Amino acid sequence: MNITQATAKVVATLEGSGLRVQGWAERKVVPPVAIVVPAQPFLDSEGDTTFEHPFVLHYLVQLVAGRGTGDTVQRALEDDITAAVLALTDVGMSVDDVQYPLIGTEDDSPTIGAQIEASVTINLKEDV
Repeated sequence: MNITQATAKVVATLEGSGLRVQGWAERKVVPPVAIVVPAQPFLDSEGDTTFEHPFVLHYLVQLVAGRGTGDTVQRALEDDITAAVLALTDVGMSVDDVQYPLIGTEDDSPTIGAQIEASVTINLKEDV
């Protein structure tokens, strides 16, 4: 699997779990949404690598909750975290860390979110 295929797999996996996914380069964030972002380091050869899959790709999945009352938003975001973690691990990805809650302000409106650090081993060759 190469980088493009791995990223497409992450996006498809999250969408398959019921999350709406948006590209990290898009300017306007419309919650609720999951945003797949390359992590730092993005590519390395450390960790749970094998001879067949000697490289590791690292991603951040940023979950931004929708608007609503506090309890409703919190429950919905926790459901999104659960769906994302289960979906990613079901396709063989490693979930390395989950940060929750993350509080931000945009346009003087507080937003709540979470961030999942996940990784997958690949061989950098295109699957055909």
